[in-house]
Amino acid sequence: MLISSHGRSGFGNNPEAVALAEAFSKKLKSLREEYFTKGKGDRDLFTALTKSEFPAYCRLSSNACVFLVHVPELRRFTAEAKQSLGRLAWETAQETVKMGVHPPPVRLVVGVKGELSYDPILIGKFVPALHEMGEGIETQDSGILSMSRFYPFFEAEPELPGQ
Repeated sequence: MLISSHGRSGFGNNPEAVALAEAFSKKLKSLREEYFTKGKGDRDLFTALTKSEFPAYCRLSSNACVFLVHVPELRRFTAEAKQSLGRLAWETAQETVKMGVHPPPVRLVVGVKGELSYDPILIGKFVPALHEMGEGIETQDSGILSMSRFYPFFEAEPELPGQ
């Protein structure tokens, strides 16, 4: 879904999650355009498939909100730029959850995806009032082998009696 978005910017496990993913995608794309220099314009296959959008997936559960976002041409970012974009994605996720999920979940997860892997993966807690950039982050990782950090957040929730 994230690599061949078919012109959509948001996906999710329910309608509320789709709306969150769309808001997250739109805001992160605007921040990318505002704070980062654009590439040379030689578009690759992945950029063509996503039409330079930032397709995002949101998995919303009772205790966590996960945002996975594909950033076109992420491999061309410097390590410092990837870290800065990750922090902006974290703040955007915090803001998106604060504005759109009541009550907000305790856990928050953000994965910024390039063509092949995630760089960075940020896991932590929802912070109702951020005072500094990156607040709430407990774990930071990257790379294809680190994708297993997402697994606990995609396990099925137990059904309540009467469902």
